[in-house]
Amino acid sequence: MNIASALKNKNRIAGEIAKLQKKIIANNLYIGDTKKFDTIVLTDNLNAERQKLVDLKVRIAKANVGIAQELVELAEAKAQLTYLTSLERYVGVAEVKGIAGYGEREKEVITYSQITAGVLDKALGEAQKLINDLQDKVDAFNATTSV
Repeated sequence: MNIASALKNKNRIAGEIAKLQKKIIANNLYIGDTKKFDTIVLTDNLNAERQKLVDLKVRIAKANVGIAQELVELAEAKAQLTYLTSLERYVGVAEVKGIAGYGEREKEVITYSQITAGVLDKALGEAQKLINDLQDKVDAFNATTSV
């Protein structure tokens, strides 16, 4: 199986684990003989799924050694994009409210961005291009590398 298929399988196993956990939590307590599920059996199933997930993640990690640099760069580029997107770049008049009881009134001030919209847009574009390029490399590697 290639890495892309292994990643899909990993997500399926993680989903099954979540379902089992939810079922165990919902059915662990019961009154009299109203028990719907045997949570001991469900816990055994959960442990088996968890072990399958661990084994698969280890195999994926070993297979990813050849693209580790790109994976780390991709994660950091995505973090950079998130950071850049959060920067305010408003230039104009804004209302500022004072703290009640301290004699301050509402007033208008002009705000400026030190990092201009043009510079920020360029950085956003560069970050997105890097992400796209790295993701293409990762996708190609995942499609052609066996786990």
